[in-house]
Amino acid sequence: MTEQFQASPNLTPDPQFQASSKKVRGRNKKTLALIDAMYKIAEASKPITGRGIGYKLFATGLIDSMATKNMNAVYYALSLYKFLRCFIRLFALPA
Repeated sequence: MTEQFQASPNLTPDPQFQASSKKVRGRNKKTLALIDAMYKIAEASKPITGRGIGYKLFATGLIDSMATKNMNAVYYALSLYKFLRCFIRLFALPA
């Protein structure tokens, strides 16, 4: 005995290929501003930890507090900065 299943009428045939209404490319402007500020802070006061960068960002008003949520954003942006720095150094074309 075989049963036939009918697809729900609200399903699209290929959902992964449908156009998205959210067209976001690149990074958030606030994240890019954090990365730029972190670069300047790190260059001015080498060596410095991620928490030290967080203190300086808090002192300048770029993050609201030293709460875990804000520091996780700082650590995420710091990891992006490190990745981008290594990526650029690795794939930079010789002059």
